[in-house]
Amino acid sequence: MSEHEDVHIVHRANEPLVIPPDSVESLRLDPRAHAAVVVGTVVGDDELDDLVAALEPVRGKLLRSGASLLHLVMAYGALDTETDPSAARRLCERWGVDVVAPSGAAVLVPGGTLFSPDGPSGEGGWWFFSPGHVPKRLGARYPTPPWERAVERLQDVVAEGHVAQQVPAGLLLQPAEAPAEDVDALRFAVPVDPAGPAVLVGVSGSSPVSSDAVASVLAALPGPIRRTTTLLPGDGRDLLATGQDVADALGIGIRVSTGLPVLLADDPAQSAPRRTLLVDTDGTPSWQPFVDIVTCFPAQDGIAPPPRLEVWRAPIPGMQETADPGVVLLDDTWQAVLTRAGMRVERRGVRTPLLEERPVDSQVMAVELGAPGAALDATAWPALERLFTHLPTDMRERVMIQVHGEHSAEDLKALRRIAVRHELALAPHGWRSTETAGALPPAPVAGTAAPGAPARPAPGLMPTPVPLSPSAVVSSPIPQSLSPAAPAGLPEETPVLGIPSPAPALSPAAPESEPEPEAPAVREPVLYPPLPAGGPPRPLMTSSGPHASDPRYRSSTTDGGDGRTGRPETPAPAVEPEATPAAEPEATATAEETGVTFPATPDGTLHEVTRRPAPTPRRSTPAEHALLRAYLGGEWDRHVAAVQRALTHFPGLRSGNAEPEITADLAAVHAF
Repeated sequence: MSEHEDVHIVHRANEPLVIPPDSVESLRLDPRAHAAVVVGTVVGDDELDDLVAALEPVRGKLLRSGASLLHLVMAYGALDTETDPSAARRLCERWGVDVVAPSGAAVLVPGGTLFSPDGPSGEGGWWFFSPGHVPKRLGARYPTPPWERAVERLQDVVAEGHVAQQVPAGLLLQPAEAPAEDVDALRFAVPVDPAGPAVLVGVSGSSPVSSDAVASVLAALPGPIRRTTTLLPGDGRDLLATGQDVADALGIGIRVSTGLPVLLADDPAQSAPRRTLLVDTDGTPSWQPFVDIVTCFPAQDGIAPPPRLEVWRAPIPGMQETADPGVVLLDDTWQAVLTRAGMRVERRGVRTPLLEERPVDSQVMAVELGAPGAALDATAWPALERLFTHLPTDMRERVMIQVHGEHSAEDLKALRRIAVRHELALAPHGWRSTETAGALPPAPVAGTAAPGAPARPAPGLMPTPVPLSPSAVVSSPIPQSLSPAAPAGLPEETPVLGIPSPAPALSPAAPESEPEPEAPAVREPVLYPPLPAGGPPRPLMTSSGPHASDPRYRSSTTDGGDGRTGRPETPAPAVEPEATPAAEPEATATAEETGVTFPATPDGTLHEVTRRPAPTPRRSTPAEHALLRAYLGGEWDRHVAAVQRALTHFPGLRSGNAEPEITADLAAVHAF
């Protein structure tokens, strides 16, 4: 066990663990918690007593400081088994302090938030233990953002053919047939924004998400939460057209992000500012656009108003803004108009004709020079030299310069020299990006924005962030996977604990003569060790302290929890519950109706037994098929193949069953 600024880290001797500074700060800032324990290794049930004993120095520190709360960041640290209480319960009862711990995997999200997703072993989430009280569920995220309950109450199936899943930043909306992704996927690297949730739309390698499905999710949120929700492109596709469709459908403004807001840093031990990052359709990080968020408004008389700029950053720190929104000065003659696809360089004071809004392309940053009918001459060269010199290397390699203004042959030669000198590409005449998704009619972004390089909301357009709690800190990069291979007998996707660390630079395959630019390093979420061998424990969520068997403690909580409370243990032996179908309950039949009579005492004799027709079997629904397929992900085909082999050998299984229904039902049996 090692200690870093009041955070105690437990790990195996050969498994060192590094915690990002933003996570350390988040764990330390609660005034009642003077200690936190991060367990970065698998702890079996037979090792829990040893773990508690090893933490005695932490107990002494808590007693001396008078602290009353311990953060236990340990995968399944709040999950009781049928024979052993959880680590959180043991610490709570033996030390007499409050404990916060997860019942599922523990993920340290960039920015300092803790996240515990649902998994194969059951429901995740962070739980609050207090001596002598029933544990209270706090939510999937800790510290709890103001929008937590509104997002958690949404069902998995939100629209035909689509499912929604909890992610740290809010929700992930994806086609039902899309393969499941692990917790170290990029979507888990998007930090929590306390000002409002995000809806990540789509996943890499899947079909596009329909605008109707997005509208269904937003319509299910309360009004105040809906107004602060932002759509994020989870599959790399431009969301501007989708945002406009949803705005027209709901009749409200819809916030649309150009890319994914992540925390970039080369060193996982250092904090980094939040930046919007474009991701291609394969999930590979690309360049950082200058326009982060715009708002789409409903069309009036069939004409959509231009999207309003909400958050942006200047290409060069310290650039001076103009009276027009999203416009910065390059010099006394030329200015840059920032767009979602890049920028447009034009002469100051000249209202050039509007260009068609270019769709966002993750592989191309468009620099458009001038406009048709407007002169483009040598007075622009000094401004372009300054602009191109200060462009970041990873962005410069994706720049495509396209000339729209009127120019001479000599001007074109000068532009070529400038482009080559700065290792930029100059588009040939008539070139257009191959990216066409999300294109809209002419519509420049408009709004008010503050100058300067850091991304910041335009005055009066972005709500003031609501503080989480004294322990909330949201200001750091993306996570990476530290999850070792799952023990035998457990699903491979079973997560345990996650910590952010730099993701490797990825780039798509390209000809050797022209290598792709290196992707920016981002911090991604990571899981900690899987469950011990023997299968996941069944959650009991029993109470702590002397009231464990008191039935009065089974009522729902009224002290600020989410309504889901733990159940105390009772002297009765634990019985594995049978799966019950999600159907309407039938009225309880009486003995006269069924013709079946049971003795008052179990003497082993059955009386007056008569036959009754077997109940009609419940049929699974298409929505349940879609949910099962999304849950199994890449394993779906393997289970279906096994079912097909079984149907070949036992054709009687098909009797009275439609092929899709029986295939999905038997695939579920084979999987579980």
